[in-house]
Amino acid sequence: MRATDYAGIRQILTSDFDVPADRITPQSTLEDLGVDSLGVVELVDILGEQRGAPITDTTLRPTMTLEDFLSTALAGTAP
Repeated sequence: MRATDYAGIRQILTSDFDVPADRITPQSTLEDLGVDSLGVVELVDILGEQRGAPITDTTLRPTMTLEDFLSTALAGTAP
């Protein structure tokens, strides 16, 4: 996981999902941060827009850690 990717998702979670920054770690699950399955869809859309490439992976789940989520979501998208 690149630091810029982590910083980006951290910013999205704090600004768009109102997650306190001190709760966010690479090992946090989205579920632990209050992001449900609909939130995952929204998060994927935001990440895809920011990167300029749609994210089409359907295995993304709220039970994934941020580290795993980013690795899976961003595999195959443009940097």
